[in-house]
Amino acid sequence: MRRMADESLDEQIAAIIRALDERKTRQFTSQNSGMKFKQIASVSGNIDFVQSTTYAGEVHLITNYYTPEHGRPALTMPHIEFLPSGYRFDIIHDYERDYMNITIYDASDNYCGYMDVWSFYHRRGTTDGTYGWQTVVYTWANSYFWIPFTITLRATDSGAHTVRVESSVL
Repeated sequence: MRRMADESLDEQIAAIIRALDERKTRQFTSQNSGMKFKQIASVSGNIDFVQSTTYAGEVHLITNYYTPEHGRPALTMPHIEFLPSGYRFDIIHDYERDYMNITIYDASDNYCGYMDVWSFYHRRGTTDGTYGWQTVVYTWANSYFWIPFTITLRATDSGAHTVRVESSVL
């Protein structure tokens, strides 16, 4: 690179760094960068609501695991969805904390209960290269019913996707 008489060495270095950063940004955001996401098999399950006789409810831990097929790091995008299945939901979503409060009504618009959901709130560490996320769901209900859920996953590598639900009464 030829040095201009009116440019200092600091200005030339800054210009080189800017040019490199712009090239990296173009490569990272390019559709041809090689970063392609695949739809991984969805997993599903149910959250059981048990009639609460006190003010205490239940805590459900939904843990989903993804093991990349080729054993290398992968970018992942998990998404959980609760399916009303004959119920009506009023949802308050705090996007900053990825928190949802879901109030549940039956088909006759009678109050049934609620759930607080912290989606993929805890990353589960594993030693075999498997990715794990834990969604925490707190429930309270005035009758017994269940709500199904589905977790979809997109990743940069194909692989296996599983789910486990653990429940405990407070």
